[in-house]
Amino acid sequence: MSACLVRSATLVGVIASHLGNMIWGALGVGGCAGLWWTARRIDPHWCAQDGRSFTCKIRQLDNLDDGQGRWRDGRATLDDDRVRLTVRGLGAPVDPFHCYELIGKSDGGPKRSAIYVLGSHPSLVLRIPTTSRAVDVLDEVLIRQK
Repeated sequence: MSACLVRSATLVGVIASHLGNMIWGALGVGGCAGLWWTARRIDPHWCAQDGRSFTCKIRQLDNLDDGQGRWRDGRATLDDDRVRLTVRGLGAPVDPFHCYELIGKSDGGPKRSAIYVLGSHPSLVLRIPTTSRAVDVLDEVLIRQK
């Protein structure tokens, strides 16, 4: 074999090797992006059988009734017709001994989510999946309050 053929065979092998590495790298990055996107879309939710205790997302309202800050994970418990909250994460703490009054339900918001407004100072917003048992219980509380 001539030296020219050996060089071209080696060059093809090197290019194929680099191309293979680039394809595997792109698949790895794409896989990580897909897992990240899936994790962002999943909204884990727990609800007691009676629907009076559940996990939710909580956000504080500012003076203009706009959301302030990011959604934080929390746990809500209904005491009679009032909501007691425990919030996870960093940010302004919510008093665990304070009970919030349920003011209303928002029609707008993300699909597959029910948004409830809690009144007091500061006003808060709860977000829970529409398939949760807690939606029926919170709607009953709103009907009783009217």
